Amino acid sequence: MSPPVHAEPHAIGIDIGGTKIAGGVVTAAGLILDRTRVLTPPANQAATLAALVAVVDGLRARHPLVDAIGIGAAGLVASRAVGTLRFPAGAFSAIGIVLVWFVLGFFFYATLFAVAGSIVPRQEDLQATMTPLTILIIASFFIGISAVQDPSTTLASVASYLPFSAPLVMPTRIVLGDIAPWQALLSAAISIGATFALVPVATRVYSRAVLRTGRVRIREVLRVEG
Repeated sequence: MSPPVHAEPHAIGIDIGGTKIAGGVVTAAGLILDRTRVLTPPANQAATLAALVAVVDGLRARHPLVDAIGIGAAGLVASRAVGTLRFPAGAFSAIGIVLVWFVLGFFFYATLFAVAGSIVPRQEDLQATMTPLTILIIASFFIGISAVQDPSTTLASVASYLPFSAPLVMPTRIVLGDIAPWQALLSAAISIGATFALVPVATRVYSRAVLRTGRVRIREVLRVEG
């Protein structure tokens, strides 16, 4: 019997072309689960980088368990070679920024999803515990999209430092040059610290929940034993 699709490793594939930026989510078996496409803004570095970030963030929001990103830019390289497109100078740095924040966000949410998965006895019950986390990711995604239009809003500024939304908001603000380097480092430090703080919590929840039968409440397994 084949494993369910959601149990297989997922990856995001990005194709940066001279006329379009295409993205998709695939399984280890090559099954395409989702795809999206936007036009490559001509001769506009900031818009091109923002479009790239938006494509990746959109796919991550709909598929939070993605554990890898692959990026190809053959179209841009070929277009630049024949002189039909000027390759944005900061494109590769933007890709690096997106990948770094993807890693930070992945480990943070992986810890939260580990907790969500350990408190239910059956795989069929996962949806109920994963839904709040999925809503959180989608809400962060929309904040990130709004930051493309105006990265200096109070909402975007606050969301840039919250561990659950920073991976989806901070890359956009960095690419658009809206923040100082120390602010990006502070946000990354907060995300890393929050992840390390969640690890012992997730360990405690799992170790106690695995010994119980039926659905377990978080506050029950976190209660300090006298």
